Amino acid sequence: MSEQDVQRSVIDYIVAVAPGIFIYAIPNSGRRERGCKASNAVSGLRKGAPDLGLVLPGGRAAFIECKSEKGRLSWEQEACAEAIEASGGLWVMARGINDVRHALADWGVTTRDADALCKKTGARV
Repeated sequence: MSEQDVQRSVIDYIVAVAPGIFIYAIPNSGRRERGCKASNAVSGLRKGAPDLGLVLPGGRAAFIECKSEKGRLSWEQEACAEAIEASGGLWVMARGINDVRHALADWGVTTRDADALCKKTGARV
């Protein structure tokens, strides 16, 4: 699965099993037009920012960096993860929804029956 496929399945999974979570994509990557680098800095985009942001029940902030099976974190992503955790945020790298399932459990988030919903929605474990 590509990183984009992982991200799609993670979003679908969270929407299906944890409707109380507000999830959004952080558009920090992708092809940029010439001259966009300077405007991106002005708009607040940062190298290493995770792919997904979440607001968990109770207002806690959490972030997910999606990676393919062979994908590796850049040093900017590692630094960003450390900064998020140092400031009290939650962070996880996910190669699929199983990683997210474990993270949600570790974060104390109650979810619907994951297996039944994965079959219904077609999300992959």
